[in-house]
Amino acid sequence: MKTNTNKLKQLIQDQVHKLKEELKERGCKVNFLEQRDGGYLVWGFSLKKVVIINSFKVKDNNKKSHYVVASFMLNTNLYNWASAEGFSTQQMIDLFDKKIFNPIDLDDIADYLCKEV
Repeated sequence: MKTNTNKLKQLIQDQVHKLKEELKERGCKVNFLEQRDGGYLVWGFSLKKVVIINSFKVKDNNKKSHYVVASFMLNTNLYNWASAEGFSTQQMIDLFDKKIFNPIDLDDIADYLCKEV
């Protein structure tokens, strides 16, 4: 499992490096915060646009589990409310679905973060 974890962290770091290069070319100022689990929070000047990049466990059509690197736009207002109300992350996913964690293609993150609010 340790090898898989290292591979996943490397995949995430590769995506983050690619994103940093693209943002630098565009002249966008963005903050990156590495999480303990190897994922990243990415946000612009204000906290109105926040993206999560991490590995997630998914099941394929044969019910076999594997991990993928994916990204989500985070609705910070709804997340903060739900967190203050005591909802766990899993409950937020189950109850609010894409209202809090809205998928965004890894290749679209720079466009999203560089757009004016």
